[in-house]
Amino acid sequence: IGLIFTCTTPILTRAFYAKNEMKTPVKIGFLMLILNCLLNFTLVIFTDLQASAIALATSITSILNATILLYLGHKKFNMIDMGQLKTNAIKILIPSISLIAWLTMLHQENVNNLLISNIAQSLGRSIHLIHVFWAVIGGIIIYMTTALLIKSTEFRELFLKSRT
Repeated sequence: IGLIFTCTTPILTRAFYAKNEMKTPVKIGFLMLILNCLLNFTLVIFTDLQASAIALATSITSILNATILLYLGHKKFNMIDMGQLKTNAIKILIPSISLIAWLTMLHQENVNNLLISNIAQSLGRSIHLIHVFWAVIGGIIIYMTTALLIKSTEFRELFLKSRT
């Protein structure tokens, strides 16, 4: 859940550093560290999530960290076009939802039995190996196809830059 925010935070932090504003990201990062520790403790003790509680706490603090930096960056420096950000977020979200749907469908027991068992037996390979291969290849195809269908600008830029 928090992966995109975890990846966004260093970029936003560098933007602050480029504007000679170093205290803000450090202060926010320190607060998020404390919040992450508190959430880890709270979720591990008071929920049945076990190890997933740590991942959830980290995701929550990553989302908060990136959101606060994004808000302050926009407020202080007007460095982010919020309209463009919303448009791009939707164009990233749609292929991501199609990928999640694919992986959820693949995770269903009846699909595993029908597709993967037959392929694994015919190739003489491990069911787990075929399952991972099927998930990755299918996921790539579905994500790329959806991104192309919605005319994702990021996707187009990636492939145009790789050709030059």
